[in-house]
Amino acid sequence: QILVIIPLGSGNGLARHLELPFKPERLINEVINNGKAYKIDTATMNGVPFISIAGIGFDAFISDRFAKASKRGLLTYIENTLKEGLKYKPDTYEITIDGEKQVYKAFLIACANANQYGNNVYIAPHANMSDGLMDVTLMEPFSMFEAPQIAIQLFNKTIMSNSRIHSFQCRHLHIKRSSPGVIHFDGDPKEADKEVDVR
Repeated sequence: QILVIIPLGSGNGLARHLELPFKPERLINEVINNGKAYKIDTATMNGVPFISIAGIGFDAFISDRFAKASKRGLLTYIENTLKEGLKYKPDTYEITIDGEKQVYKAFLIACANANQYGNNVYIAPHANMSDGLMDVTLMEPFSMFEAPQIAIQLFNKTIMSNSRIHSFQCRHLHIKRSSPGVIHFDGDPKEADKEVDVR
């Protein structure tokens, strides 16, 4: 079976990563009728499959707010991010990366198969969907003075150079946090327990 992706979402992160045409006519003529199919990696968070990015922390919090908003699109996402960003309280996470334990205070932890959330917001610019690994981006808490630089770097693919970022590749990630809360799979939020397992 072959999955065909038609970019009709609000951010189209997967389609952008795969560089698919956005016009249906071009998609049909250049991709579907051309017969090109590619194998890509998929992943699970707590047993739930995802294709692009799953996360815990601020991105999950915003996904939850975005899902409840009456309007969708980039402006609603930016509005929620700006309104809630500086009020959000980061958590402390114990993470086990392929068997090795570390502890971080983090604003978010993004488990990326694709390189972006959507709308060209690149949380894992070097992610490869067919290397058998996920790219994990851990963002430490930052000040309001650092926020504009981080925002620019998310759009221009230079976020990995920021001192608040820790990144690594792995096949298995286990996360423990202080209390249950929301997580997200490809932007869809869901409540979860204190422990989160990503494979």
